[in-house]
Amino acid sequence: KSYKALSYAWGDSTMTKGIIINNCKSRVLASLHSALFNLHIGVLAGKEESTYIWADAICINQKDNDEKTHEVQQMKRIYENATEVIVWLG
Repeated sequence: KSYKALSYAWGDSTMTKGIIINNCKSRVLASLHSALFNLHIGVLAGKEESTYIWADAICINQKDNDEKTHEVQQMKRIYENATEVIVWLG
């Protein structure tokens, strides 16, 4: 499946916001929440197409160090294979 990769400034690690993904509640950094919210607003306004978004904090199990190590080694490929890379600076 095609996807867009999201690269974002992490910001303050103590500032998190709640999101729901596939009916599961989770917390993400406020900067990631802001990026996802603005992408969603773009879709609702018809400025962006609905698509899959790859974001490291969501797509990589942050509690599993082995998975994080493996996925970080794959990030070059992940960004290269994305249909678009979105950079969010906040």
